[in-house]
Amino acid sequence: PLCGAQQTSLVIGGVFNSGILATGPVQGAHFDYRPASHDVLDRVGAMERIAAEGGYPLAAAAFQFPLHEAAVATVLTGTAKLANLTRNLELLDIDVPETEYAKYRPYTLVQELA
Repeated sequence: PLCGAQQTSLVIGGVFNSGILATGPVQGAHFDYRPASHDVLDRVGAMERIAAEGGYPLAAAAFQFPLHEAAVATVLTGTAKLANLTRNLELLDIDVPETEYAKYRPYTLVQELA
């Protein structure tokens, strides 16, 4: 609400959070630039199951999630490979229903702000 009131747009980066939301809870996965804890691996595993039940990859939900906020102008991703850029663009074309995001709340990796 504050961004809207002040006519401020946001640019969001790090939507895959060091890769784990793109790769899933694989061996060697990182979260916040560190090896993922068992708790994070379990949470991401639960999120992958939600995505699979919905028929879309978790990476698509992670990439599209910030775009549902009116203040978000764009999402940045970093990649050194053309194949990853192509994949990221394809993630935007995958249908992730708005109703799906509520299912992730119990497993969120986003810190609540006061």
